Formats: sequence, C-alpha cells, structure tokens
Amino acid sequence: MTGGQAGFPGPGGHEMITGRSGVAAALGKLTRHPRAGQRTGRASGSRLPEVAVRLGTALLVIWLLIGAFAANQRHYLSGPISTCTKAGTIAVTILAGPLNYLGVNPKVDCKTPTPSQ
Repeated sequence: MTGGQAGFPGPGGHEMITGRSGVAAALGKLTRHPRAGQRTGRASGSRLPEVAVRLGTALLVIWLLIGAFAANQRHYLSGPISTCTKAGTIAVTILAGPLNYLGVNPKVDCKTPTPSQ
C-alpha cells in the first residue's frame, strides 16, 4: 500500500482523498494538503475561543481569590464555621470578589428550624 492513494494513509497517517468520486466526496470530506506558504483556510482567530476560555478562567480564579482575601481580612475565616449564617456570609463574600472593596458588604441571615420535641 502506497501512502497518498485514495482511502489509504498518507503523510502523517491521515487519509488522503485525491479525487471527487466516492462516498467521501459526496459527504464533503475532501482533504487538501497545502503547499508551503499556502493558506489552510483557517481563520486567523481560530484560537480565539481557546484564548477566551483561558482568560475567563484566569479572571474567575483571580475574582475568587480577591473575595477570599476580603473574607480573611474581615476575620470570617478565623474560628470554626459553626452556623449557617457564618457559612453563608463567607460564601457570598468570596463570590462578591472585588466588589467587597467598592463598599459591598454581603451578609446572610439564615435560620435553621429547631427540631420538635
């Protein structure tokens, strides 16, 4: 089997289809191997979604770290987290992130029902 024939592995182990006949051509699976310096048809911003996801993830992590730092400065993280109110306040303070430094002071007041006797 020679690489480069229709239906057989070509360079790099990828199947090359050289003609417009057959099922693959009907499905639009023609493979072109560009010559050196030739454009591949990819948009120059084809990595844009990947970059956006990485940037969004980095911003989210930084946002949450700033919120955790604010919760620590308010001494919410010292001592045991024994009540629903304290746990909720810590959670919303971390979620508020940098907004804590713009005057937002989130607090949660939750009341858990007491068991009946």
